[in-house]
This record gives sequence, structure tokens and C-alpha cells, in this order.
Amino acid sequence: MDWTSITSLATALGTIIAGITLISMYNLYRISKRDAYILNVRQIITRTRRSCHKLDQLLTYEISNEFVSIIIRSYDLELPLRDVFNKIKQDDLKKEDFEQYIKEYFPPITVPIHTPILEVYENLLEDLEQDVSFLQTEYPGLFRIIKSIQVYFSAVINNNKELIRDTELWAELLLGSFEDKNNYDNLDRYKNYIFHSLVIALMSKQEENDQPIIDDLIKLIDLTTDAYLATGTKRMYELSSLEKETKLQDILITKEITDDLREAEKALNYLFTNQQLLNYREYVVKIEQRIKT
Repeated sequence: MDWTSITSLATALGTIIAGITLISMYNLYRISKRDAYILNVRQIITRTRRSCHKLDQLLTYEISNEFVSIIIRSYDLELPLRDVFNKIKQDDLKKEDFEQYIKEYFPPITVPIHTPILEVYENLLEDLEQDVSFLQTEYPGLFRIIKSIQVYFSAVINNNKELIRDTELWAELLLGSFEDKNNYDNLDRYKNYIFHSLVIALMSKQEENDQPIIDDLIKLIDLTTDAYLATGTKRMYELSSLEKETKLQDILITKEITDDLREAEKALNYLFTNQQLLNYREYVVKIEQRIKT
């Protein structure tokens, strides 16, 4: 073999090695990008799960206490509550006359509600909104679940605001205060009576209606996020493509959160084991039954 042939062979080998090196570097780059993408997804999943648990933990006596305190201590209700107290202490006042007085005189509750715990709660909801915006395009199945939970937590707090301003509830509480008028002898104690009555109304609603649903939603999010976080990087990347290909009903069409949870199941078929899928369906059925009752 002459030097020309040797030189040509060396050049060819060098070109091949360079090509292989470039391909290897490109593959390493792709793997690195994939791993960074999945790491970000895992962080979002962990963050959203933590936010859901924090929202659940904030729905306690303390936030109900704050809500009611804002209302009772507001300037708007200072004069109406004083007048109601003075009216109720009239010796010759009849219950039907007091009921008519409440209907004609007591104003609607329009006090804005802003409290420290509520601010934390709303910030967590905003954090969830930012995270679900990413998941909507990348993991539409997971998006449906987190969005459903976010919507429910938002509805709970909005419903509590509506309840505490509800005209019928106030009329009922004020009328009840007529029956118990011997239990307070000054305005401060009367306000305290109304305060505790409102807190009890809020907490009863939460314990009987909201919390059982929230408990099932938390179990559902734990089941789902555990499954995602236990999935390997390569499979996690594949799941994104599979979920994107799954045809889901538009979220603007679905009416109940259980509709969205059932839509999510279509995509989660690629994630769950048979047992996990059965557990998921069980939670959805429980949530649906609780909403109906």
C-alpha cells in the first residue's frame, strides 16, 4: 500500500470517527435536554402536590375565624348590629315584629373579605394556575386532574364568602338571637354570639360537604403523582407524547369536576397499573356521589 492510499484511508477513518463523535455528541445533547425537561416536570408535579396539601391544611377554623371577624368588626355592620341589639332588648318586642324588622331594616352584607390566610390561599391557587398552564400542553391527562382540584379549592373559598354574606343565613341567625336574648347583656357579647354562630355555620358546611370531597381529591392527587414520580425518565418522556395523542373532550364543554376526572382517565391508561386504575375510578365515583348528595 502506497502512502497515497494510506493517507486516503486515514482521512476516511478520521471522517468516520468525526461523524461518529458528532452523532454521539448530538445524542448526548438530546438525552441531556430530555433529562432536564423531565426533571422540570417532576419538580412541577411535586410542587403542585405540595400546593394541594397546603390548600387543604389552610381550610381550618382559623380561616373561618378570620372571615367572620372581618364581617363582624366591619364599619358597615357597626350601626346595624347595635340597632338590632337595642331592638331585641325591648321588653314588649314580639318575635314576628322582630322578624319583620330584620327583613325591612337589616342591610345586605357587602363587606370585602381580605385576610392574611386568604392571601396565602389565593397565592397557592395562582401558583397552581401557572403550573397547570405548562401541563395543559405537555401532560393533558395530569392537567385535567390538577385543574379539577384547583377549581374545587377555588369554589370552596368563594362559596364560603357567599355563605357568610347570605341574606337568609343572617336572617336565620338574627332571628335565633331573639330566642337566646337572655344569654347576652351588652353589644360586645351579642356580637360574640353572632360571631360564633357564623363560624359554626361555615365549619359545618366544610365538615359535612367540602372536606369529604377534598379528602378524596387529595387521595386522588397522591395516587396520580406517585405514579408519575415512580416512572422512569424515558417512559415519562414517552407519556407526554401518548397523552398529547389522546383525544379528550374540551374542558370548556365539561360541567362537573368528575367529568374532567373521567376525561383524564383516558390519558392515564398509559400510566396506571390495573390496580391503580381501579383505585382512581373508586375515588372518582366517591367524589361524584358526594357532589350529588
